[in-house]
Amino acid sequence: MNDQDKTKSELIKELQQLREDNNKFRKSYGKDITDRKQSVDALRESEARFRNLFQEVQSVSVQGYGTDGTTKYWNLASEQLYGYTAQEAIGQNLLDLIIPSEMREDVAHAMKNMAETGQPIPSSELSLMRKDGSRVSVFSSHTLISIPGHPQELFCIDIDLTERKQAEEALKKSQLLLKSSIESQRNTILFSIDQEYKYLYFNKAHSDAMKFAYNTDISLGMNILDCITSGADRKAAKENYDRALKGETHSNIRIYGDIELAHYESFFNPIFNENNEIIGATGLARNISSRKQAEDAILNSKQKKDNLVSKIPVGVYILKTKPEGTFALEYVSPRMAEMLDLSVESLLTDKETIFKAIHPDDLDGFATLNQEGIYLKRPFDWKGRVIVKGEVRWLHITSLPQQLESGDILWHGLIVDITKQMQNEAEIQLKNEELINLNATKDKFFSIIAHDLRSPFNSFLGLTEIMSEDLPNLTMPQLQEMIAGMNKSATNLYRLLENLLNWSQIQKGTIPFNPEEIQIGLVTGEIIEMIQEQAKNKKIKITTEIPDGLVVFADSNMLQTIIRNLVSNAIKYTNKGGRISLSVKSSSDKNIVIAIQDTGIGMSREMVDNLFRIDTNANRKGTEGEPSTGLGLLLCKEFVEKHGGKIWVESCEGKGSTFYFTFPSHW
Repeated sequence: MNDQDKTKSELIKELQQLREDNNKFRKSYGKDITDRKQSVDALRESEARFRNLFQEVQSVSVQGYGTDGTTKYWNLASEQLYGYTAQEAIGQNLLDLIIPSEMREDVAHAMKNMAETGQPIPSSELSLMRKDGSRVSVFSSHTLISIPGHPQELFCIDIDLTERKQAEEALKKSQLLLKSSIESQRNTILFSIDQEYKYLYFNKAHSDAMKFAYNTDISLGMNILDCITSGADRKAAKENYDRALKGETHSNIRIYGDIELAHYESFFNPIFNENNEIIGATGLARNISSRKQAEDAILNSKQKKDNLVSKIPVGVYILKTKPEGTFALEYVSPRMAEMLDLSVESLLTDKETIFKAIHPDDLDGFATLNQEGIYLKRPFDWKGRVIVKGEVRWLHITSLPQQLESGDILWHGLIVDITKQMQNEAEIQLKNEELINLNATKDKFFSIIAHDLRSPFNSFLGLTEIMSEDLPNLTMPQLQEMIAGMNKSATNLYRLLENLLNWSQIQKGTIPFNPEEIQIGLVTGEIIEMIQEQAKNKKIKITTEIPDGLVVFADSNMLQTIIRNLVSNAIKYTNKGGRISLSVKSSSDKNIVIAIQDTGIGMSREMVDNLFRIDTNANRKGTEGEPSTGLGLLLCKEFVEKHGGKIWVESCEGKGSTFYFTFPSHW
């Protein structure tokens, strides 16, 4: 086994051995100078060996820290895990390097306790910081190394848990999807019991069936046999459960019910624990009463069958399968052939014909389900697409098996055209999405009217009330301050009303759109001049890098609104003394990319994801309490997309943001 193959546990054992060597050395320290010298040399050699070992380990991050948190050692795996090179990390304090702000106080306390007691920090799962600001989940183990005459040093071994966390999340999502799928089934009963016949789980379909069959309300922990009021049914059910609890998987079709009879096809399976011991049983059943009645009606006589299938708006077929897996259609109704745009003769003579009608993307699933049904002798139930006369149609095909004495199985099936149903579901989904957007737009307007419009008016009312009641007593500086406040409120209110007007025109489709060739440098200069005073008040420097004469094909008013809103936002969320830059570059699709970058407070990933959306509240106050509605960014998105462009943002909390948008160019 080479160094790179050592597991985490082996590395920890090595460190523990090193710590035991240190303890032995301390016990012998002072007794014999020769022994002490040999112990020191051996310990230093051992320490060097372990440092070289850890430096080459690529799968485990190993760091060394002083008791004050100063980084002493940083191996290659640490560089890969956290993004810092050894040169960058060594000398920095652990708290500033990889410890998130919310953990620093606790870690500092633990480090202090470690220095005082000599006990290392307990091992645990942690969420630590990378150089780029992202988080990484690790399992962190610690051991304290002490050499007499040298400061104590804390060695940390961190194992990257990212893949495990992702697997856990995927498993959790899969479990939720499975549970949702099970609970959404209305025609499929599912339940499980322990060895004492007590309920461990049941879905709503099973609860409804027990209520229907025996007028019994069930709950977890109840004995399923006590819930079945019919003695015959209870006896048959116990036989099925006992067979499953003995390890046998089986199925059957029975008739249940005291109040009203119902046909159920049931499947029973044992439940095993990790030691392969049976701890319970599961039951799965489908109510096949309506299909059973249709099947009986078909089998009573050919005349009745023909009369039935000629009147119902669904396709009917009978399929025979052999024990070796071969199959052939015994009967096909004219309606089924019509639905597939095939002849009855072709379906009866060529068993592969039906597969040719299945949509290519659904063919594998259809074939697999057929094979499973034949070999497992379980009902066939498939929803999918077929191609009929070049048009995609949706069909629902179901069939039930009937065992014959010869060993063959007859499958009695129905085919229903559900194209209209699927189209209606898609249309309902689209309408629901449109309704959600409309409600979000309505809520946004109500929010602006209820809060954002009221705030500037409250400022006006407050200032005018003070001036009307106490004007003679106000000094000139006080008047100037009030007037400045009123001017600021008026400016904010004007911009808000302007955005509201533009937004309402967009929603009504009445806003004019007159694109023309525009020198973007001139437009940008005018806008910066208009808002320069706002930037000066916060001592923010605005620079531009736009080539002279650069022309874009755009609506002048919309372009001005976009740049004004984005630059105003940059000023709003940049602290005093910050910087804002505007730049332009070409893109591969003959458009230009306009970038507005600031050194402001930046945004979290969640906040970035919620920008440009009407159905979320992404607004927040500026660095000096400036109000925001988020409406300006929505306008920017609408105007950019009106020109066939796109808008996006890159941001990092505490480091600023850069907004990009594209426009058609005549570069």
